[in-house]
Amino acid sequence: MNMALKTFKKDAGKTFPQVWLEDTVGNRAPTDSIFTTEVAFLNMWGTWCSPCLNEIDDLNVLMDRMAHNQDVSFINICARSTREDWLRVVNEKKLQGKNYFISDAEFERMSQQIDSPLEGFPMHLVVSGNCEILGSNLGVSSVEQPITVYVLLQGQKGMHAYQAAKEFLAMASPLNTSQKFDDSNPLINIMKTYFPDSF
Repeated sequence: MNMALKTFKKDAGKTFPQVWLEDTVGNRAPTDSIFTTEVAFLNMWGTWCSPCLNEIDDLNVLMDRMAHNQDVSFINICARSTREDWLRVVNEKKLQGKNYFISDAEFERMSQQIDSPLEGFPMHLVVSGNCEILGSNLGVSSVEQPITVYVLLQGQKGMHAYQAAKEFLAMASPLNTSQKFDDSNPLINIMKTYFPDSF
């Protein structure tokens, strides 16, 4: 079995920890108040993290692809950084989605309850509207976006990321070997909707 696929299982089924965040205008918010859609893509990043900064353009592209889907939201939480550097990067990079800052103390509390923050940055989680973690370690690069989009769409139905990724790969396999697209494959309609530039 693909080892990368297994990483999608990390923290799946756990409840996202209740910690306090701060938005860009200084308002404090508990984490259970920020998951307001059926499913959310949560990006945990830091201003000191080169891979985090380098992927922001791809992340913005992913958000643009899914902008019309009101059941999916994108949440960026900046950790282990200063508030000043966080606001500067958000503005300079034009980071889309909902942007929050977490203090070192609150980040440590989060890390004691779930394993993903200890795996390194950037960290990506899929979280349901009732704060259940559906999976982690999804990518945002151009080649990874199709599977991430599919996982988010299935996450709207409560499906865990690992199972959704397996479904995606099963449907994508015939497309890789066929000389023409088979419109009966449900993945085709998803690709046409979210990746029209590929057709």
